[in-house]
Amino acid sequence: VMEEAPSLPVSDQAEGSQLLVLSARSPRALAQAASQLADYLEGEPDTNLADVAWTLSAGRKAFSHRIAIAASSATEAATQLRGLETTAAIARGKPAHASDIVFLFPGQGSQYPGMGRELYKHEPAFREAFDACADAIEGRVSFDLRQAVFGDDADAMLPTSVMQPAIFAIEYATARLWLSKGATPAAMVGHSIGEFVAATLSGVF
Repeated sequence: VMEEAPSLPVSDQAEGSQLLVLSARSPRALAQAASQLADYLEGEPDTNLADVAWTLSAGRKAFSHRIAIAASSATEAATQLRGLETTAAIARGKPAHASDIVFLFPGQGSQYPGMGRELYKHEPAFREAFDACADAIEGRVSFDLRQAVFGDDADAMLPTSVMQPAIFAIEYATARLWLSKGATPAAMVGHSIGEFVAATLSGVF
């Protein structure tokens, strides 16, 4: 006896940009897939883009010709898929090959106010790692690391005593986020404070 599958509850609308990944066996097939997805999104402008992103990521095979776009709405995604930049990228794209991942950590001068704020808000792995850094220096410094980094005051991070732990915490937490997603580096390199992040993640410290 067969019957219709039960209806699934409507998923929550996701906030922020969603990554849409397409792949195909050839540039021509990839262009066709992009056009078909644009057609669908234009016909269903209220679709939950997070559901589309999940299906494309988890429910499709990965082929050698690939593109990825980031969009916050179905309309924006359709526009990008039909855009000249995407069309040109598909036409000149080369087949992807498996390769190793390398984490690169920059040093001082890479900081800016509010960096990592949305990651802290939405990504538990990032938040846990950043909190571990903030808790480690609590009581040893005269400022709150979260307030200094996630605030909008650019001058708050100018002192070296603030800038260096801020950069370390952001880079360490970002790496922990990537690791939680399954991105395992074959090597890590860093400059200045970034060297300390690489050393910590690799177990040297």
